[in-house]
Amino acid sequence: MKKFVVTVILALFGHSVFALDNPSFSINEQDSQKGTLSMQDLYIGGIKSFEDVKIEFDFSNSTFKLLEITEADNRIPTNPIENITAEGITVGLRGCISENRVITCHLTITSNEFDRTLNFCANTSSSSSCANDNSSTAFDNLNNSYTASKVTLANESSVRIVEKVLLVADIPTEATIEFSNLSTRATALSLMILGFQASPRAYFSVEFRDIEF
Repeated sequence: MKKFVVTVILALFGHSVFALDNPSFSINEQDSQKGTLSMQDLYIGGIKSFEDVKIEFDFSNSTFKLLEITEADNRIPTNPIENITAEGITVGLRGCISENRVITCHLTITSNEFDRTLNFCANTSSSSSCANDNSSTAFDNLNNSYTASKVTLANESSVRIVEKVLLVADIPTEATIEFSNLSTRATALSLMILGFQASPRAYFSVEFRDIEF
């Protein structure tokens, strides 16, 4: 069975293929001769090429079919292009994308050496969990200012603040931040200020400059 599955993957995608996040295989409960291989990320030639791949195998006749596959969006690199560390937290900027007057910046956030809980502040004007002056803000290359309209950290999201997310030591956690109603003439962010609160009650911010999108 394993040899058949490997042969099919190589036939579909070529020889320089690997998957991350532990591909899983499950047998069909109604038909034990069928099974489904699921892969969250599929890399071809060292480049992330597909996401959410599901292949159904029929071992009774040695056939297969693609149930689901999504072409990967490679506009954002996997690794950060810049890292800044403050209060034991390293924030990495992977890049920003502008679509429909909304700019989304992709981040990795890592708690160094120790587990910590972290608040990621968007608009803190009505929140007691971040300092009132610790909203995340940005300035475009025309000097227009924006307050963050949404932040995500791991699987949590909020238009105000993502609260009390546990960051396990030394494990990068994906995050995003959005700024809405971007000027149609803007082509970059001159300054982006990200507001955080780390346990115990350490308010801090990190700044990234000259971000093209």
